[in-house]
Amino acid sequence: MKFMVSRTSSIWDDTLDNSCRKPCDEAVMEAEEEWFIEIPNLEALLEFIRKYGRVVIMRTIVNPDIFEIEIYDTYRE
Repeated sequence: MKFMVSRTSSIWDDTLDNSCRKPCDEAVMEAEEEWFIEIPNLEALLEFIRKYGRVVIMRTIVNPDIFEIEIYDTYRE
């Protein structure tokens, strides 16, 4: 399954251009300057979480057919 991927730290950092900072090693730039990853099964998802720590999985605001994995690497709320 394909997921858009981001990091919490880059969402709230106005000094960064999200299109320039790769959120994880597996990310690939696709349309509209967004990063995506392919996670084929639950075991791969668990391995991703082991590697990067806490994640939030949600539907994107722009397109509810696309799911996003946010690597939760700093506090936000």
